Amino acid sequence: MTENAKRRAAWIETRQEMDAREDASRYLRARLILSDLREKLRFGKITWQQYSTLRGQALAGDVDGAVKGLGRVLLRNSKGEV
Repeated sequence: MTENAKRRAAWIETRQEMDAREDASRYLRARLILSDLREKLRFGKITWQQYSTLRGQALAGDVDGAVKGLGRVLLRNSKGEV
């Protein structure tokens, strides 16, 4: 195996490891937001429709958007707007 082929194989292996870590991180973040959403629904902080929308967003892969949306919903609900 040539030196370039070895470097390329090492780079590909490193990239696969990084992708696997990123996928695991995304999965854990989605799990955390889903448990937080269930808690907010259970204690009446958000409506069923809000829960359903934010859950779908998180499961579709837009965890950052779901977190941002939850923050907005909680802020509006705390001000008395629904």
